[in-house]
Amino acid sequence: MNLSSPDFNEIINLVERFYTPGIQSVEINRFYAEWSYCVASVIETISSNTSVIKPKNKDTISYILNEKTAILCLEFCQMLVEDIAGNHNMEAIQCIHVNDKLNENVNILNALLNHCFQTLYPISYSDVLLEHVFKTYGSWVVYFRRSKDIPDFLLSVTLFIFDYIKERKDESLFHIAINEVVEIIDRLPSFYSSDLRIHLTKTLVHLGEPLIKGIIHKNDQISKLNNYYIYNNDDDIEELESFASDYAKISIALCECEIGKPDRLNSDEISTLFEYMLIISGFPGIPYVDNKLAMYILEFWTNYIDSFIDTASSSDISETNPIIIKVVEIFWNKSAYPPENVKSSWNFEIREAFESFRKDFWELLDMAYPLIGSSLFLTFSNNIISNLSLNTPDWVKIEASLASISCLSDTIPLTNEFDVLSQLLSSSLISRLGQIEDKDIRITCVNFIGNYDTFFETDIGQPFLFPALDYLFKSLNVTILSNTASKSIQKLCSSSRSFLSNNLDAFFNTYINLKLYEHLDNISHQRIVLSISFVVQALKNFEMRATCTDKLLTPILGELEKEFQKYSGMLQKYSGMLQNSNESPYLQISFDRLVSLLRCIANVGKGLQEPDDFSDYFEGDLKNIAEFWDKDMWNIRSRIIGVIKVFAIDRLEFQESIPVIEACCDIFKSGFSERSPGPFVFSIDTVLDFISSKALCLNTLPLIINFSNCFVTSFSVGHSKIPSYYINSLIDMFSVHIEETLNSEPEAQNAYLKLLEKIICRYMDVFLSNKNVTTIMKFSVLRLASHERFVLGASAKFWCAFILSKSEKTAPFLLNIGPCLVDVLVDKISGDATRSELDLYIDVIKQLMLKKMMISKPWFENSLLIAPNSFVDKVNITQRRKIFQQLNSLRGNKNTNYVVKEYWLSARGITDYI
Repeated sequence: MNLSSPDFNEIINLVERFYTPGIQSVEINRFYAEWSYCVASVIETISSNTSVIKPKNKDTISYILNEKTAILCLEFCQMLVEDIAGNHNMEAIQCIHVNDKLNENVNILNALLNHCFQTLYPISYSDVLLEHVFKTYGSWVVYFRRSKDIPDFLLSVTLFIFDYIKERKDESLFHIAINEVVEIIDRLPSFYSSDLRIHLTKTLVHLGEPLIKGIIHKNDQISKLNNYYIYNNDDDIEELESFASDYAKISIALCECEIGKPDRLNSDEISTLFEYMLIISGFPGIPYVDNKLAMYILEFWTNYIDSFIDTASSSDISETNPIIIKVVEIFWNKSAYPPENVKSSWNFEIREAFESFRKDFWELLDMAYPLIGSSLFLTFSNNIISNLSLNTPDWVKIEASLASISCLSDTIPLTNEFDVLSQLLSSSLISRLGQIEDKDIRITCVNFIGNYDTFFETDIGQPFLFPALDYLFKSLNVTILSNTASKSIQKLCSSSRSFLSNNLDAFFNTYINLKLYEHLDNISHQRIVLSISFVVQALKNFEMRATCTDKLLTPILGELEKEFQKYSGMLQKYSGMLQNSNESPYLQISFDRLVSLLRCIANVGKGLQEPDDFSDYFEGDLKNIAEFWDKDMWNIRSRIIGVIKVFAIDRLEFQESIPVIEACCDIFKSGFSERSPGPFVFSIDTVLDFISSKALCLNTLPLIINFSNCFVTSFSVGHSKIPSYYINSLIDMFSVHIEETLNSEPEAQNAYLKLLEKIICRYMDVFLSNKNVTTIMKFSVLRLASHERFVLGASAKFWCAFILSKSEKTAPFLLNIGPCLVDVLVDKISGDATRSELDLYIDVIKQLMLKKMMISKPWFENSLLIAPNSFVDKVNITQRRKIFQQLNSLRGNKNTNYVVKEYWLSARGITDYI
């Protein structure tokens, strides 16, 4: 047959018309009514070169097919089932009818597949033909919704594919066959019966023997090498890897089907398959970047352990320990870094891939620990200690074990392994690590110390605290270590502050004598300042605390002054040369340094905050403490206020700088939530003066409003309430912006509405007495119509809080603004709101009907029925009457959500709410 003939093209066009997604239902009906035996029809049409709608032979192949025509028939069968499965426009009843008709094509499909591999393939040995057999088989198994009364569906094809996999004649076809079987197992694990899975398992055991021998032989060769084995330099291993990859894929799919079935897991075949998987897990090539198999197999073992934890009994756990221990051993070896000459050749992507592999291995360790227990932890520790006893320690193995211990810090029960940690730290580990130049090993040690901060605050861990801190502080001088080291120092100083407070001089000597405030990068410096502040806070004597706070702040303020002069000089130098001061990289670096030093001041305040387990002072004590700090004998407060005044208020170049103003806000906030007076607990007048000075600055207005929000919600020392005078002042400060800025700046609107909500929740009477209350409430109603979702959300929360208020003084204000409020709500639920906004409006409606039904009922009646606006009036009057009656009868209960959404749907002309 001429494959480009008009008859053939007509057939293909007809097929495409029937099976392209989006087909009309009338064509679907024509398909199952008029072309039931479509597979046989296509086969006879192609074979006879004549259009055959009603074939004579519906179950058998009566025509002679050659390779090309057989492939064409197979392509049609594959397209047929895949396109029908992908057609999401068919209704359920249509799917049933179509699949009923496809059932009538199963026999001829089976005959076609058998004809191809039994008759044609032995003649042609065509790889293309066999590829189409495999793919057509896979598509029909996965996508065809066959009837339950079809026994042994495509069984002969299944057995042929299993035999082909066993023989592994062609690498490419072997790969395709594996992929089809794996997809079937993954998507339809019940398709292969128990007998077929046993058959496949035996096939894989037989197939795997030469592979396993090859891997063992290659590993034996590698073990005899004097130099480090580099996978990419081995030309002989490519074929072994390709075979192992396909073999692992199908073995994993099969093994995962048997997980959770003890009787199958204990069978000889499955046990052998698991042994093979362990050997493949040790495939040559240690780093993940040189071993494509490792990640795939690691995921399998992780899933295996996870399911075992969920389903296994205690007796099962003891039996699986040897497997899990072997898995840990294999991947622990793979998680070790290669030698420096190999590691230094990696680019960023390769290193990221290897680090990702290590993290996945550590996740496996987390899951394996409950199954293996303390022996896992002890094994890693002993490996380190035994290596340190050698004349030439294997630091790569030490690092791998230390990283493994470090990753278990959040998994092990508290204090479970502290004796082992004590033995480990009693070794020469810390002292010798200081002499190692390898950055990866040192980073791992720095992380290890920080991860076990709770150990160092115990009696058994305290003897090792100062050596650990000494190592960490020395690591600060190494650029690549400073970030990680500063994190660990912060954790240790926070958790062990009481124990460290007697040795503050050592901290100051290190900080000042080494001039860390000059040399550290910005982030590391901020963390070190916070760390020292933690220790200062633990001092019981307030004079000592004040002295140490002054001692810490002085070099920071000195460095701030020096950097400020440097920045001002550069700014003057570049004046007129740059359109934007940030165009100079040096100027930007200096600016970032200034902001960081301001954050260091804020961190001093954060570090001095009383910890959560702090016991409250008596009222008399609070008074004495307040008097002590109010004297400001060390000029701490006055100097801090001076800094804030210079940077946030006086200097033009910083007045509208968001990073600078944000840092100044953080300085104030560090004293907001304090339960006792301190150097960073400023008076309300001082805080409000700062807010007032920035309230007219439009660029930083949202930031200042958010800062005010924090101020309102924080407790001031000695008071549970802020005096009403200050709250009124705060409201007045931002009311002037309602017309000019808040009506056009969504971010400022959002911040202001959140502030108003916090004020009415705590100071409703003060709010209602404010001279601007009417203007503010009108503003809040208008924001309900905002197209910015976060502004709308803030407005809805404000009105819900206002309606829920128990204050009797809200009634006249609600009577005044209520009709306007309901007009907006009705407008929105009548179709103006989007689907994502609707719940916010419903929340307000529910509160009105629940708490204020008597006064709000006339408002809804007016907006819906008596005087609807032109938009609401478009909605059918019957629907409006219905929703009004439903709102009244439901009185704000949970069914209000449903009826409002139904009304919104009808207003929008939508049939279903998705």
